[in-house]
Amino acid sequence: MAKKKAKDPVGGAIKKEFKKISNTITKPFKQIIGYFKCAIDKIKNIPKCALFYATDIVFGIWFLFWGLLASVIPGLKDVGKLVAKGVRAIDSYIKKYAGFHINRYPKSIMNKCYSCPK
Repeated sequence: MAKKKAKDPVGGAIKKEFKKISNTITKPFKQIIGYFKCAIDKIKNIPKCALFYATDIVFGIWFLFWGLLASVIPGLKDVGKLVAKGVRAIDSYIKKYAGFHINRYPKSIMNKCYSCPK
């Protein structure tokens, strides 16, 4: 019968520490590469996502205009809050009965056009 080798505690500790150090060094590079891959993916998806980006720009300009107007006419802030509250209420009912949101994009569009995997 062959003898079992005894585990070397010093060698195992050195190997473990070396692995921790190498992970500490390589992790930032892996993240940077992941960001570049994500950026390239988002650039490739621009034609598919252009409508969503344009919608965001239009709504952004509208809310900027509304915010500036509300800062001049303070009563409009309350109107804006009431409208936002109503939209959230309607959205919750539609989500409950129809299964989708009206005030945000589906997860598939968010993943394809806006967010990067972690």
